[in-house]
Amino acid sequence: MAIRTLVAKFVADTGQFKRGVKQAEAALAGFAGKVAALAGGVLSARFLTGAINQSVEFGDSLAKVADRLGLTTQNLQAIRHAGDLAGVSMEGVDTALTQFVRRLGDAQSGTGETAKTLEKLGLNAARLAAQSPFQSLIQVSDALRKLPNQATKAAVAFDLFGKSGVQLLNLLGQTGAGLREAAQESAAFGTALDRTTTAKFEILNDTFFRFKETILGIKLAIGAEFAAFINLGIKNFVKWATEGHRAANFIRLSIQTMTEIGVQAAASFA
Repeated sequence: MAIRTLVAKFVADTGQFKRGVKQAEAALAGFAGKVAALAGGVLSARFLTGAINQSVEFGDSLAKVADRLGLTTQNLQAIRHAGDLAGVSMEGVDTALTQFVRRLGDAQSGTGETAKTLEKLGLNAARLAAQSPFQSLIQVSDALRKLPNQATKAAVAFDLFGKSGVQLLNLLGQTGAGLREAAQESAAFGTALDRTTTAKFEILNDTFFRFKETILGIKLAIGAEFAAFINLGIKNFVKWATEGHRAANFIRLSIQTMTEIGVQAAASFA
């Protein structure tokens, strides 16, 4: 009877143990699910925030630079895209285009180094300045490809685009068809934003700026309120520390006290 009772008790305890394990597994699975959901939410929020910030920066820059250069936003993005494929940074492309547009304007009278350089390419400065910079860039690129060697191309690129012009040689070596293909690609990728879309990003960027300025104003107000108290506290500390070498004496006394405590503690264990 004692053995049967013992076996029955063992079976009952084993069943209870199994039920406990299953409950623990269920609780752990539920906890893991919650953690995964929380992590997914954090990652989603971070991705969304990053996407918005990147979009605002991209759209705002595209709009402002395109307006400054007299380009459509789609054409500017096409040139940037072609430049990126040619190994030229967005900043390098923008700088070179700025120099190009400015020098075309200066050369409209038909005088100056830029006008002479364009004449060597068989191009008229006044006609180029009167049309879209995108079309002018295509014509310059086509003419540049006909030059006999790389040294001559580099010299012409420098005359028309400034220091960044040499970096653009790979881009300028493309035909007009190559730039148009870049325009088609950027449109297919969804990065060739129109002016209406970029205007939305400009507005949002301005809103972000005002929000940051508001937060800065709050911080400055807090700082101004506490500045007098902080200044008084620092002055009092400096006065206390320097009068009679109080700070040095305090540190010296603290070290001596800790040393004596350490020696006494070591002696008690000896």
